[in-house]
Amino acid sequence: MQVGTQYIKTLSGLLLGFLLIWIGVTGRLGSLLGALITPDFMVDGQEQFGGIGGTLPPGQYPVLITGTQLNMGQIGGLAWNAGIRTQTPLATAIAIAMAESGGRSDNINASSGATGLWQILLSQHPEYTQQQMLNPAQNAAAMYAISSGGTNWNPWQSYTKGTYKQFMSQANTTANLIIIGNTGASQK
Repeated sequence: MQVGTQYIKTLSGLLLGFLLIWIGVTGRLGSLLGALITPDFMVDGQEQFGGIGGTLPPGQYPVLITGTQLNMGQIGGLAWNAGIRTQTPLATAIAIAMAESGGRSDNINASSGATGLWQILLSQHPEYTQQQMLNPAQNAAAMYAISSGGTNWNPWQSYTKGTYKQFMSQANTTANLIIIGNTGASQK
């Protein structure tokens, strides 16, 4: 009986996930639902769809997301809203955030003071406060400015050391879905 119940929960979660992806690709409703309901919540905390975490094109994700674990779709939505609108820079921004903070918007490095999703180093960027960098939308805006609009990733150690690369495959898929959801056209 236990196995049957788990099978039904898994199947229901997958069907709902595919429905949300379909809605997200064809309209903006799915992007909001994708930000609020991810398959990892549907199936006993186990991520589905290759670990992307239920990524759907973001449209406009809610801006006030704080103190939480964000999935790649939410991170990509923040980068998109900050101004990064092309495939490779968007995927790179997503991968760097995952490598730098693990997707945690409340991450503060105890030794350096680097803060937020993109681990903005406040000693190098005194124009930002820690409180601002704990807000994911403001952190994304700082990332956009520091990276010169997604053209220079050298300020991030995860880029210069290559640790962001482990996230690039999923980040590329996520970036493509975000672009399709916002423009209707893939850039792959």
